[in-house]
Amino acid sequence: MSEKKEQPKDIENQDKKKSKSKLIIIVLIFFLIVLSLITCGLIYWFLIKDNISEILDNEDQEEEQQENDITEDDSEEENNDEIVESEIPEFWKGKIIYKDNFNLFLSEKDGSNKIQLTEFEPQSSSFIVDPQLINENILGFGKCYYEEDGPDCTIYRLNVKTKDLSTIKELKSGDRLVQLTWDNVDTYAYVLAISSDMWKIIYSDNGEETLIDSYDQVPGGRGGIMEDCIRLRFSLNGEKLFYINTTGQKGLDFTVYVYGVGNKICEIEDATMPIWKGNNSIVYVYVSQNDSTNIGKLYEMDLTNLEFEEIEGAYPSSSGNFTGSYDTSFYDNRIIYWGVLDDEYSEGKVQDYNFKTKDLYTNDGSWIRPVVLSESEFILSKTTPASEQETAMPDSFENLTGLSIDGNYILNIDTGEKTEISINDQYLLAGIITWYHRYLYY
Repeated sequence: MSEKKEQPKDIENQDKKKSKSKLIIIVLIFFLIVLSLITCGLIYWFLIKDNISEILDNEDQEEEQQENDITEDDSEEENNDEIVESEIPEFWKGKIIYKDNFNLFLSEKDGSNKIQLTEFEPQSSSFIVDPQLINENILGFGKCYYEEDGPDCTIYRLNVKTKDLSTIKELKSGDRLVQLTWDNVDTYAYVLAISSDMWKIIYSDNGEETLIDSYDQVPGGRGGIMEDCIRLRFSLNGEKLFYINTTGQKGLDFTVYVYGVGNKICEIEDATMPIWKGNNSIVYVYVSQNDSTNIGKLYEMDLTNLEFEEIEGAYPSSSGNFTGSYDTSFYDNRIIYWGVLDDEYSEGKVQDYNFKTKDLYTNDGSWIRPVVLSESEFILSKTTPASEQETAMPDSFENLTGLSIDGNYILNIDTGEKTEISINDQYLLAGIITWYHRYLYY
């Protein structure tokens, strides 16, 4: 048997040295790779850190700007003094609501297709109080009957599409509902005459009532004048309320009382025919027993600083024979009213002042009592000079204005086309409700 040869020692040592060298090289390469990655990362960080800071700063600024924009939007909405008119719902195109002494009616704008909305028994001692279109479907109003022991009054809501009638509140027998207005279907305010001694303004929200103010009744009476006004109206956001009744609890009181819920904000003296122009702005007509120079001119009260000023250009200046600013209404950033031009003979004149353009439009012909029906149509009463016989009654419309009504018409202001309305003059005199004219004005 042959013997196995052993490998020389020096060759074995060389192999071990080579293996160790390879391991060192591998570790060294790995270390260099790691070091290179760290170095590259540090270089990249130093190169972009300024950009990162700028990006983060920009993001912070964008978030801050968004918060400011939201705050500004909320502020603008709260203090917005421009009413944006909503588009007419299909149901309300060409529709009107009016009342006789006993019930409410819905019809086409010319009086055709009349529908009786309520079914109250005709009684000479009954009357309807302040119908108001609250939303597309719901009308709110009051109804009173005079009994031997005084009035019995109830507040209702009516669905004008289904004719469903809901009783909201039955007032205490003997208490008279004087005025009523709605902010929404669950929130309203009303003026209550307690027997013959006191009047109260009450705010109701979801059935919870708050006394806003009260007045002692002043005995006595007087004849009516054209500047008389009876209005109770919420601001656009429902946070404020104004009240005026020139024939009511104080006899001859041309003061607009302005309230928040639970506090009085201010009193506007020598004022009548107020309307909300925005949440913090009231337009009114100046009237005074002591100063005749500015009677009939329009003023604006800013409730944020309680300052008022005349609205320049909103009242005719070409003739000193114009008296009026009656039945003021606000539509599409315009104030619309009418008055009487007494020159060679009396003529009714509708005035349409645009707050944006500062233009004042005066109608041709002799027209009064404008009611906005649509963007291009108004309901108007045509007038002629009243005769001596017609002006014989001291408190009559003819005596107070020198005018006699000669029919009621729909006037298209774009085409000039006129369509006569087949509705009793007395009913139209009490007021008309349209989508753009949601109250009956007295």
